Amino acid sequence: MKYNEKINKILAFSGWTKDHLADLIEVTNNTLGNWARGDSAPKDEHAALIDTIFDKLVAPFLCDLEKRSDAIEKTILQAKIRNLPNDNICE
Repeated sequence: MKYNEKINKILAFSGWTKDHLADLIEVTNNTLGNWARGDSAPKDEHAALIDTIFDKLVAPFLCDLEKRSDAIEKTILQAKIRNLPNDNICE
């Protein structure tokens, strides 16, 4: 996943402002805005901080969301199968 995607997901899932996230990783709001738009990428030390925040804050939620959506899809599919007619169309 690209850093602009990670930054935007962090902002969306945390409810933080760009100013707050910029303060946390010690960059200017303008720099963070450039990264969030994909105009530039963070250097190693800032990338590591973004990775840590993403891994602790967003990744667990995304994994849980994927599990839940898979379970919902399975339930819907099972319901559709149950609603199929019982007659054998091959005879």
